Amino acid sequence: GSAWADVTGAWNVGGIETITLSGLGREKVYVRDVFTFDEDGSFSTSEGTWADRWTQKKRNFHVDLDPAVMEEYLMDALGAYSRYATITLGAVTLNGTESKNGQKISGILKLTGKLVLNANGRTIRSRLTMRYDFSGSRTAAGTQAQSADPAGADTLLKALAQDMAETAGIKEQQP
Repeated sequence: GSAWADVTGAWNVGGIETITLSGLGREKVYVRDVFTFDEDGSFSTSEGTWADRWTQKKRNFHVDLDPAVMEEYLMDALGAYSRYATITLGAVTLNGTESKNGQKISGILKLTGKLVLNANGRTIRSRLTMRYDFSGSRTAAGTQAQSADPAGADTLLKALAQDMAETAGIKEQQP
């Protein structure tokens, strides 16, 4: 057998998520979540399954995130503003390291791409970067995973989209 435990299982993670939109600003928030590395190779968060494949080499793990899945997640996060927006992601990476005793992980989830907002005859283009520096510990067998609070990205993106919309002169209709 390998000297390393593998990362299969559920992990309570937390860390700072930063979203930057060029020309509009940067927002940071602390995000708690649960990452699950399934035996079938899939990877999921409390938001759903994000990848069909993850790999591990010694202490280092890598998740093959699908840009299309991540674009959909970010578009959902934009809420009502998504009707004006297009998000195109280039690089999507999730890499990390497992501690020697197999009880802790840390890593970085990073997405880069473009966000284009079309409204009122105006087009606003912005470079989008999302980075989540996470660390966490294994969920003990038979215990409940922590309650996830993944609302970070949603809140941040909505705030930034609102700034973009105001720049374009859009007034969002409140229900």
